[in-house]
Amino acid sequence: MALLPRSIDSPYLNRAARPAAPNGVARAKSGVTAEYVRAVIYTLNRDANLWASELPVALNQILEIGIASLDCQVASVWQVYDGGKKLSCLAQHELGLGQVEPSADMQKDQYGLFFTAIDNHKVLAVEDSLADARTEELVAPYLIPHDVGALLAGTIQRGGCCHGYIVFEQLAQSRQWTQTEKEFVAAIAELVNQIIQVCALRKQNQLLGLLNSISHGLGAPLSAAALAQLGMEKLRIFYPDIWAGFYKIEQPSRAAQLVCFIGDDIPKIARQAGRDIPLNNDLCMTLKQTDEIFIIPDCSAWDGALDLPFMDIAIAVGTAAVAAVPLKTNGELLGFILIWSRQKIYNVDAYCETYRFFGEIFELEYAKAVSIERLTSDLHHDSLTGVYNRQQLLADLEQLEPAEANANHATIQPKEPEKCHLCLLIELKGFKQINDTLGHSHANSILVELSKRLVEVAKNYNDVVIYRLDGAELGLLGRGFDSSVEKLMAQLQVCISRPVLVSGLQIVITARFGIAQTPNNYLPDYGLLKSADIALGWAKKADNSFVFAAEPQLGELTPVSIFGDLGKDQMPAEMLCNKTMIYEPCRDIVGPDDAELTADLSRAIEYNELILYYQPQFDLNTGKMVSCEALLRWKHEQHGFIAPEKFIRLAERGKLVRTLTMWVLRQSVSQISIFKLMEMDVPVAINVSALDIVDLDFPAQIRDLFGEFEVDPEDLVMEITEAVLMSDPERSLAVISRLEKYGLRVDIDEFGAGFSSLACMHQLPLSSVKINRNFIKGLVDNSRHQRIVRSIIGMAHGLGVKVIAVGIEDKLTLELLKSYGCDLGQGFHFGKPVSAAEFIAGSGGQ
Repeated sequence: MALLPRSIDSPYLNRAARPAAPNGVARAKSGVTAEYVRAVIYTLNRDANLWASELPVALNQILEIGIASLDCQVASVWQVYDGGKKLSCLAQHELGLGQVEPSADMQKDQYGLFFTAIDNHKVLAVEDSLADARTEELVAPYLIPHDVGALLAGTIQRGGCCHGYIVFEQLAQSRQWTQTEKEFVAAIAELVNQIIQVCALRKQNQLLGLLNSISHGLGAPLSAAALAQLGMEKLRIFYPDIWAGFYKIEQPSRAAQLVCFIGDDIPKIARQAGRDIPLNNDLCMTLKQTDEIFIIPDCSAWDGALDLPFMDIAIAVGTAAVAAVPLKTNGELLGFILIWSRQKIYNVDAYCETYRFFGEIFELEYAKAVSIERLTSDLHHDSLTGVYNRQQLLADLEQLEPAEANANHATIQPKEPEKCHLCLLIELKGFKQINDTLGHSHANSILVELSKRLVEVAKNYNDVVIYRLDGAELGLLGRGFDSSVEKLMAQLQVCISRPVLVSGLQIVITARFGIAQTPNNYLPDYGLLKSADIALGWAKKADNSFVFAAEPQLGELTPVSIFGDLGKDQMPAEMLCNKTMIYEPCRDIVGPDDAELTADLSRAIEYNELILYYQPQFDLNTGKMVSCEALLRWKHEQHGFIAPEKFIRLAERGKLVRTLTMWVLRQSVSQISIFKLMEMDVPVAINVSALDIVDLDFPAQIRDLFGEFEVDPEDLVMEITEAVLMSDPERSLAVISRLEKYGLRVDIDEFGAGFSSLACMHQLPLSSVKINRNFIKGLVDNSRHQRIVRSIIGMAHGLGVKVIAVGIEDKLTLELLKSYGCDLGQGFHFGKPVSAAEFIAGSGGQ
């Protein structure tokens, strides 16, 4: 209906202002003909710009053409919300004015007759709007003020239900609508229906892309504050006309604390006004009590009934609408996103749906970041002594790996002093006896005191950190250590050997030390920690010598003083009891733990001792098996079945990945040829590593295999994970394009894990995507996962790609996925991975 006041002598009756029909479509003088209807609909359906436009632009174009075709003055599109209880105007076009901003809602409890009429008619033709019973409720509020004489409305139907309608208005006079005009409106309504669905899917894909870009930004660890900043920035990209702020709630705080407020153009006074919001404020109280989004769609109509102290400033700086999205964990309000929009919100439900979806994903990521921050201190600090723990030492050592690998580069530039990395392990001796005789609390007091002393020593050096590893074992890591190891050891020995006073008793502690240092006193295959641990083990076996180093040419152990001019005779007796060993590779006759296993893996590949198991994949609609996935297994003679993640890691370290991949490929292609001989049409999917997917020669090697076994390339599917794809997107795309050129199919595995780039995926010749099994597990009881899975399926189908759900273990999950339109399924509900013989037997040879 017309939404702006209009006088009886309406300017819209001026036919000269009527727009033209679409290019190439001639309208008959006698009115709308069947041929004209077909031509208009055909032209609109072929208009690529129309389908690519944003919804308001597309609707305005359709309404303008509809007005021209029907020779009327006003047209609008309305959509159903609140379960059929409300109609909201999506778009409106008026002759002479063009596109008019929509600004009206209709409630079913006020206009029941009209709602019933549009529900019961595919096309509602009202020839005299003032005399028709179906529109009598509209006479006073709409029809007379806007001079509407006749209406022609086409219902937008989806799934047999009314989802809205498109209405054309004849002003100032009644009108008899022809059958062809009714058919035209019905066709236009169906076109609008398709446009709305396409735009909704595109918007959903854009939102999913936004959320994926947030997850992609999490590739490096982010603090909770940095994650909040990233989330608000991404939300503002999606809605450029908003200012977005994130507030966190931490007990016992009495206010919701502003973490970030995003918007370069937001006035400073607005930032200050929204700094902190008291928890007893009406906004916080409302969000605590409900899971619903708090929204004021039109600030100009705000009556001030709620206690919102920031509203006056918000309105003053141009805010037209306000929304707050609650973030809750286990029913407790964690925080909320406060959104100030410079545009009024008309389609409240649509906006709330988007905000709610964003809020759920952001809530999950932010809650994880907060939990990680809260746990980081506990995870990386020892609760007794306050120093770092083993986990932090492992993390710090991992950061040193590149530096260790390049430690010898300093020899290229001899003028610069070489910096080393030092790892030192300290085992305090006799602590079991201390526990048994003095008690646990006294033993703890000794550990605390000694840790404080070690920390004081570490302060004398740059970037030297103390750790408590386990029980009575402490550690030290010196990154870029360029000081004297002898000097450091002397200070450590002295501080440990000083008596500790416990309940009036002077306790003297002795220790063993194991040292590893780059570039010479460690083994790269072991790393610093294990090298130091081996040296500590040697110290345990040492007898009388207090410090040992190796004489490489003799292969013997020789006592060596590390205290400079301080001779053995001058050392305190307790210091002589301390045993120290420096790691020397020439002493270590035992190779790395995994060396033997890696050699066994190489032999297993060479002598075909590996096994491929096959797990079926089923069409969820027909229940038929359509393909399978090949899963690699290794049964070791001594160790039994070895976990795939372990021997894959061995393959990567031992540079066996390509050999292993080619073994799997050859076995898979050979098995496909056997399936063909048994008249089984079963494509096989295999996993491909990052090293394979960036090798430009890889596709040609696969092509040669197909020629050797005379197998159709379409029967082999390459599965790559999102992480693999994004490791080198440009090179991966080149390899995948060559694979597709040779006829191979490519799937994305573990989709939804957070690395994907929709722009990159759009370029890939994909056949299907596999939803990350973490989203399928517990799907029936997890509403958040249900929404994510539905969105992934909708996005994939929008790209013309099939969806495979992995990890289906029960019938309820299967039925739920079928209702979402998921194409294929795989999991224990259908069958476990089995050998080729069992797979063939289980399929009945079909």
